[in-house]
Amino acid sequence: MKKALVALGLCASVSGAHAGPADYVYLPVVEYGEKEIDFKAGTAKHGAGDRERAAALGLGWGATPHWWTELHGKWRRLPDQFTQFDAFEWENKFQLTETGRYAIDFRLITGIEITGQTTDSNESKIGPFIQIESGRMQYNCNILFERTFGAQLPSGAARKTEMRYPWQVEYRHQAAFEFGTQGFGKIDPGNCQKIRYNAAWLLAACNATPDHTLRMQAEYEF
Repeated sequence: MKKALVALGLCASVSGAHAGPADYVYLPVVEYGEKEIDFKAGTAKHGAGDRERAAALGLGWGATPHWWTELHGKWRRLPDQFTQFDAFEWENKFQLTETGRYAIDFRLITGIEITGQTTDSNESKIGPFIQIESGRMQYNCNILFERTFGAQLPSGAARKTEMRYPWQVEYRHQAAFEFGTQGFGKIDPGNCQKIRYNAAWLLAACNATPDHTLRMQAEYEF
């Protein structure tokens, strides 16, 4: 069976921080024994300025029925700079509730990111991500607590824990088409192999976020 989903998204930011061009919303899916090659890329632009670009390539594995682990390599290009390696990231997702058993599906994610530059700080994160389904609507929210470590801070500066809360709303119009804040899809070419993809065009809701952000993600599951 083939399934294609597309989306047009609107991104809002309450705080001054904004997500990177290749960031995405975590979904509560843990598939035991499945392996996955994951590619993400994105570009963002502030007004008439140059674009920021980012990409990530990862390998994931459903190690147990309740644990998914994935390793990423990340690249980034800032305005007026060359593309350079940015960081390694190791993520782990843990299934806390049985899928579909309760009104809300809960998962927990932990991650650690080691940068490729000795002058940059490393980062750790932990937090829950949930999914609620109601009729044709699907709601997803991540609550992530992030803290930097490693590189020496400027004199007088203190490390702090920050919270991010990416989200999405999806409307299942029909099996072949869904739209909302993010779009997700899966193509099944047979032999227990799948290609999953999603794409989003995000428009700024305030001055703190880029005017336009284009993101895409493709996963090969086997």
